[in-house]
Amino acid sequence: MLETPQADRYKKLLAITFTNKAVAEMKTRILSLLQEFAKGHYTKSNASMAQALQDATGLSAEQLTRRSTDVLKHLLNHYALFHVETIDRFNHRLLRTFARDLKLSSNFDVSLEAPLLLSEAVDQLIDKAGTDREITDLLIDFALQKTEDNKSWDISFDLNKVAELLIQENDQPYLKTIQEKPISDYLALEKDFRKQQKIFRARIEQYAVNTLKTCHDHELGQAEFKSGSFFKFLLTAKNAPELLKFNTVWQAKFRQEDLYTKTAPASTKECIDRLMPVFVTAYEGIKQAFIQDHFARNVIKNLIPLATLASISREFEAVKTAQNTVVVSDFNRLLAAEIKDQPAPFIYERLGERYRHFFIDEFQDTSAMQWNNLLPLVGDTLSQSDPDTQAGTIMLVGDPKQSIYRWRGGHPEQFMALARGEGDLPHIAKATETLDTNYRSKADIVAFNNAFFSFAADILIDPAHQTLYQKGSQQKNNQRQQGYVQIDFLDMADQESESACYQDAILQQIKDIEARQVALEDVCILTRNNKQCSMLGAYLSAHGFAVVSEEALLIKHDPVVSALMHVAALSISYDDVMARVELARYLHDTQGVSEALFDYLQQYRDATPRVFEQQLNVLGIDFSLETLSTLGLYERFEYAIKQFGWAPKADGFVTAFMDWVFQFSKRPQASIWSLMAYWEQQKERLSLSSSKGLGAITLMTIHKAKGLEFPVVIFPFADMAFSDTKARKVWYPHREHELDYLRLNYDKDHMKLYGTEGEQIHQEKKATEVFDTLNLLYVALTRAENELYIFCKKPSETGQALTANKIFWQFLEAKNLWSDSQLRYHFGALALEASEHIATEDISDLDGAFTYQVILPESHPISFVGAQRRPELWSPAADGFGSLFHEFMALIKTPEDQAEALHKITTHYYLDKDLAEALEASVQSVLLDPQLSALFDGTDRVHCEQSIITPEGVLRPDRINYHQDGSYSLIDYKTGAPKPQDEAQISQYAQALTAMGFSLRQKLLVYLKDSPIVVKNL
Repeated sequence: MLETPQADRYKKLLAITFTNKAVAEMKTRILSLLQEFAKGHYTKSNASMAQALQDATGLSAEQLTRRSTDVLKHLLNHYALFHVETIDRFNHRLLRTFARDLKLSSNFDVSLEAPLLLSEAVDQLIDKAGTDREITDLLIDFALQKTEDNKSWDISFDLNKVAELLIQENDQPYLKTIQEKPISDYLALEKDFRKQQKIFRARIEQYAVNTLKTCHDHELGQAEFKSGSFFKFLLTAKNAPELLKFNTVWQAKFRQEDLYTKTAPASTKECIDRLMPVFVTAYEGIKQAFIQDHFARNVIKNLIPLATLASISREFEAVKTAQNTVVVSDFNRLLAAEIKDQPAPFIYERLGERYRHFFIDEFQDTSAMQWNNLLPLVGDTLSQSDPDTQAGTIMLVGDPKQSIYRWRGGHPEQFMALARGEGDLPHIAKATETLDTNYRSKADIVAFNNAFFSFAADILIDPAHQTLYQKGSQQKNNQRQQGYVQIDFLDMADQESESACYQDAILQQIKDIEARQVALEDVCILTRNNKQCSMLGAYLSAHGFAVVSEEALLIKHDPVVSALMHVAALSISYDDVMARVELARYLHDTQGVSEALFDYLQQYRDATPRVFEQQLNVLGIDFSLETLSTLGLYERFEYAIKQFGWAPKADGFVTAFMDWVFQFSKRPQASIWSLMAYWEQQKERLSLSSSKGLGAITLMTIHKAKGLEFPVVIFPFADMAFSDTKARKVWYPHREHELDYLRLNYDKDHMKLYGTEGEQIHQEKKATEVFDTLNLLYVALTRAENELYIFCKKPSETGQALTANKIFWQFLEAKNLWSDSQLRYHFGALALEASEHIATEDISDLDGAFTYQVILPESHPISFVGAQRRPELWSPAADGFGSLFHEFMALIKTPEDQAEALHKITTHYYLDKDLAEALEASVQSVLLDPQLSALFDGTDRVHCEQSIITPEGVLRPDRINYHQDGSYSLIDYKTGAPKPQDEAQISQYAQALTAMGFSLRQKLLVYLKDSPIVVKNL
């Protein structure tokens, strides 16, 4: 930007990041630095940046100031050419450019609500049951399969889950062949696997029955085997083979250790030893048959949902086409299909801009598809030089240790490969620079994290991951001394509730921090998930502490919003008893009702619609269910707020909710039913934007805290497992049935039994799980500036699972710090002074200063009403009537246009009958006037309200009739009294037309104030 004297050099730069917040921060920093450099004001914070720029460019301080001034001035005057944007926004620009090539409408809308559209697609597919034979058979088969597994026959949940594959970037490479196969192929494949399953089940049973018979013949029962393990294994194989396990201790030593106890009789030992080959054969046979049976069961469970994917995809495309919508998750896929084979110069030409310098932030979260879509542009830039000989560049910035978004396409290994000089762009010169100074945390926090993560690197399975942590955990401090780290191991042995133990510990820590006069708004509690966040937030709130959390800011928690949704439910069906009762509960709590709650709710539960409205009238609420049902989507909620008197209680939550309703109401085919369904999907996500509260503790998940920093961080529940226990699915390579991949349930105990491919999937999954979990831990422990508090369970020495608390324990043992009797460990020292924070004015006195404004159609500030109420608005002398009349006449070229024009005007402006009749009468008086009727007979070319551009400005005559002889007639309508300027105005119109080469036939001023109308021919 400053390297050359060209002030518009920034136009050749493209900086990409992932969130709008990051874009705003990046732009603000760039503009702030340019402004400071332009003024020549160097502070402690920007002096090092200025010196670095001078060293890199060879500019003097004066030159830096001059160039900064020039660039800043040009940039502010051409701000649209300053391309710092999210990758989705850049992709959106590309998509608009190639819309025609992709067979998209040029005015398509962008939707962030892919799940809602998918849900509509699934509903449309289910609606075809009973009409489409193939889909009907498939869905019935699926429902029966679920009932066989003792699950609900309702298939909509499962179909919605499998539909998500269509918008998950990680799954896109596997879907091509799956979507191409017809449903009949899947049904045939299911039949084949069921046949195989019967064979393997029979084989398991045969092995078990034969071996049990052998035991019986030799008088060997359960008691003759050590712990009875092998005998019980055979019984399970015979009676319930699906319950077999192959990860027990005795199985791991099956061939190495005896199957009998040391105290067993010699005859028993001799008999079992002699039969051992039979037992080994049976065990191995059962195991192999079980693996095949388990694999078949796994395939069958996932095959039918997968078979619906092509049908759901077609319905999904139909929904998007009908709504003229492209979902954001489609961007990368659509672009990958279109631009991968296009030459970069062609892409630049279509885009209208050519970039010479690329900057990509948070590259560890960039997906493979996103990077591949950028490669044509990047590769072309790096392989050429500008006319001014300046070579193209690309800067990739990120930290793979902070990659915590693999589930949505993040691919840190891609960044790591590029940093090693591998991967794409092999012929381009590269330089890797490690930013080794930590500018966030104080020295002792930096030292702790360096030591801890260097130690924790040994748990990583992939050598590349290990190297990353070993080399990346050598950060230097930034001269900010001190800092404090505390680890508390909570002894759960005597605790009834694990949650209660954490709650008490966090509460006590908050009190200790408050006692040191640390501002509580400087404290942030980080949790692994929203459930933990909500639980701690509720507990701290109950003990008098103000908290700011995503859960606390959810719109659904606002009582007025809840009441509005109950009213919405009643507008669909009065029979919704729960909605009536919950609305009554809210009214009982807020209207000062003295009657017992139970009795009051009973009245509403049993009330007819008429009685319901009467009960509301008793409270002074004039509410009509019939009126409610006639209103539009948004107006229903406005009506409820107005009639129930909720406007004074409406706060930011209600405003945000009504904004959400308004945005939803603009969607094609939006209805109260679809809104209610969408609310159920979105209510756990819709929240107000969070900001630091006055004296409020911040609670958030680790994922939300990425990129943020806080003076004090408390990290409870720091005992997460390094293996994901949630139900997951994986793609398994399978070539036998012309399917490249099968979708299978994943669990480590069985997946590694599925041959070489299964073992490979298991190892890759294990390696990425450990890496991603350590990354999550890294993000949590590196948010603190001054103080870091870690709370976890005291680890069990017998537990074998790898957990975070076990690593903390092993780290302390390695440092010779661990003691079984000690539960608290600390590093560094607490600051003696209170934390610095900006005092903020108390705004509590502003409560109630803002009132929600209800604006129903009939109460709009600009409206036209009937003669009985406001006759002055529609009298011929009124401006309001004049505007309506002119708009009406602009739609009429011949008398045949009158009916349609009247309909448009009355429906658009909600005109009542009186005003509509008055307008129609005025128009009729013009059309039937003897001097004017010939001008409306349809023989002339007519322009109404046609703009004429002149040197003096734009003119817009009411009506021009161009006659067949080349002459023209002008008509200008006046609804007020005659004025001298009327003639001057129409003469100005005539002069403009005459100057254009037309000859004047007549100029007509039409005055409608009196009856009959007056036509003045000039």
